[in-house]
Amino acid sequence: MEWLIESGHLQQLLGVLVAICAVLLPAAIVFIVLHFRQRRASETLETVRYLADKGLPVPAELFPAVRGASKAFDPRALTFTALSLLGAGVGLMIFFYTWELMRFLWGVGALVATIGLAQLLGLWLTRRRATDDVGSAR
Repeated sequence: MEWLIESGHLQQLLGVLVAICAVLLPAAIVFIVLHFRQRRASETLETVRYLADKGLPVPAELFPAVRGASKAFDPRALTFTALSLLGAGVGLMIFFYTWELMRFLWGVGALVATIGLAQLLGLWLTRRRATDDVGSAR
């Protein structure tokens, strides 16, 4: 171990290990989340099959399409998401621009902020179209 430290190869080895962990850790997190989501879905399917075999009524709450449909298009949730993206993007732009070493990455924040602005524009247009449709129906 001492020869690694003295030769200067330890920094190179640690750099490679950090890069590998930086790539594998998010992939592992995604794999774990997808694994448990699939497991929950298969357990729900087994429950539905069991209830159907016994002739019992199947509750509508067991189906994800019914359970998450109302939350997916809630304007308040979409507005919160868009404003969060906008705020995170502006924060990233300021963070990267003030950090001299990483100043070239300020565009990442601009990208995130632009996505937030696009979502806000989409919400505004959707709301405007809904009011126009109500006005033309009268």
